[in-house]
Amino acid sequence: MLHIPEEADLFRILQVFIPDKEHVWLPASVKGIEGSVVTVKVEDVETGGAPVANMSLGASVVGKVVSVDLSKTDVINVIQARTVKSSTANTSISLPLQNKVMTKTHGFEDMISVDHLHEGAILYNLRQHTYTGKICIAVNPYQWLRLYSPETMQLYMDGSRENKAPHVYAVSMESFFHMRTHTINQSILVSGESGAGKTETTKIMMNHVATLASTSDMSIIQRIIQSNPLLESFGNAATARNDNSSRFGKFTELQFDVRGHLMGARAHTYLLEKSRVTHQAPGERTFHILYQVLAEASTLPHLHLDASRRYRYVQQDPADKVKLEHSWADTQNGLTIVGIADAMQSDLLRVLAAILHLGESDFEMVEGDVDSSQVADAAVLATAADLLGLPVAHLEKVLTFRSVIVGREVISKPMTVDQARDCRDAVAKSLYSSLFTWLVDQINAAIGVGHASHFIGILDIFGFEAFVHNSFEQLCINYANEKLQQKFVQDVLKTVQVEYEEEGISWHHVTFADNQDVLDLIEGRLGVLSLLNEESSLATGTDASFAHKLSAVMDNHARFETPRLHSSAFIILHYAGKVLYDTNGFLDKHRDALLPDIKKVLGESSVHLVRTMFPTDMASSSHRSLHRQSSSLSATHHHAKRGPGVAATRAVTVGTQFKESLARLMDKISHTNVHY
Repeated sequence: MLHIPEEADLFRILQVFIPDKEHVWLPASVKGIEGSVVTVKVEDVETGGAPVANMSLGASVVGKVVSVDLSKTDVINVIQARTVKSSTANTSISLPLQNKVMTKTHGFEDMISVDHLHEGAILYNLRQHTYTGKICIAVNPYQWLRLYSPETMQLYMDGSRENKAPHVYAVSMESFFHMRTHTINQSILVSGESGAGKTETTKIMMNHVATLASTSDMSIIQRIIQSNPLLESFGNAATARNDNSSRFGKFTELQFDVRGHLMGARAHTYLLEKSRVTHQAPGERTFHILYQVLAEASTLPHLHLDASRRYRYVQQDPADKVKLEHSWADTQNGLTIVGIADAMQSDLLRVLAAILHLGESDFEMVEGDVDSSQVADAAVLATAADLLGLPVAHLEKVLTFRSVIVGREVISKPMTVDQARDCRDAVAKSLYSSLFTWLVDQINAAIGVGHASHFIGILDIFGFEAFVHNSFEQLCINYANEKLQQKFVQDVLKTVQVEYEEEGISWHHVTFADNQDVLDLIEGRLGVLSLLNEESSLATGTDASFAHKLSAVMDNHARFETPRLHSSAFIILHYAGKVLYDTNGFLDKHRDALLPDIKKVLGESSVHLVRTMFPTDMASSSHRSLHRQSSSLSATHHHAKRGPGVAATRAVTVGTQFKESLARLMDKISHTNVHY
């Protein structure tokens, strides 16, 4: 029988949380204590409605008596824990306490009201919507609930949170009324990890704001709302965590007149993950629209597609043909609503089908010449060329030869088989990303206005990512999340504490992690992006040399590590955890090179949309830059003679473009009233 010391009598009747591998934390009541071992009985938390985090603990868990050796756990000295002395051991033991109110009500609507604040309390207090001060936490239930019915929406139309349950509608409501009352631009930052439900939450709030901002022209609202599924079709894909993951960032400005009526909207997009067009990780998929087109193969015979065939660029079969057909219908409807004519829709389908056929083309070595390649199946490439409105001979030449400068002369140099395949993939990615950019421009032209009195910007940007394999895209995504984290810390903690100090208000200092050192590591003068720019400009630069240089320069940085068994990788200690990045492919993705000969050929297409995406002035500019090069790297890198393997000025790379666009975004947000 366990001895309960007198000073632990209170502890014995306490309700606590104990650590658990499956449920993370389990609610329990203390029954006894001896040494560092506490005996508890697992209980259910009577919340009047099961919390989101643990819908049911199960009969096999509730009522179970468990002994917890706190000397072997990581919960010693947990914040807001009850500490007592054991009579059989000269030690203090701690367990996080339950909050009494939580066991008798539906929990706290605002985390600020929680007396004992720790991980277990947060876990069991979370509902579909919970506040932390002005911040709304929305938990993804992975099913459609009646939380977003018209009746619920009507409850959040008067501008006040009082006497209303927590809801994302309260955030969109407050942003609208604050804009209209104070004539200040607003921003709503929707953040969270991949699969947290950011995109759906963004659409929910956009619908609500559109309802709040009444307008006589309902077609404006229809076009704005319809633009969301349209962009999802072209910019979203299934990942290991999320069947509808946004593979691009989006800042949507809802535009209003002086009376607060909705006039239009404008979408700013960031960093489409175009590498997904040609390669997907195991268990993942390419963009939705390509599956939609394949599902329509039987009704679009001129595209020469076969829905039963496995295409190189489409590694997974469509999961649900009926659902995909409905999605294609939605996409067609959306294209029409935003004013894209039938002829352009036909061109769009040709480009998408051409990408799939291009992926089926392959190359083989020219007999007796390992440095040359030729098309292995001319008929396959001919189909892609026809859809793109190109002579097949022209397309074949730019895929197997490239122009280089030798002295004052331009000559055609053959590509190896691997180089030709890389060139093919580069064309496919460029076609898709150019199509996406064109589509965004068309949407903005259809739903945006040139001059608006004010705007509410809603940011739906990629969540923090840490996969088994992380590449250049994940670095950019996590860089963006570091920026947002810094903004959040400044708004929620740092700014308030500075104000308290300036006003002489007595307060307990709150320690928080400032991630400026991580941002310096990525974007600083000798940061990852700077070194990547430098290595990309060298004719001799490789992914391996970049990894080596990065390791040498960052060796002593507290947020940087070099893995012992992976010389081509590096680790960054982000605010959300460690991420290992594989540098293989970094330079190509950063350069984003498309040979000028290819741009020229595409610019001469007989298909109007293709010519629009690759105007002849772009091709001419690329050829002029080719003549300024001292090596045959890429027309996007302008070289001058500065010694072996060294380049002079260079065009803006993907990482630099993203850094600059991110800086503009954060500057715009900083001039708004921000909601989370």
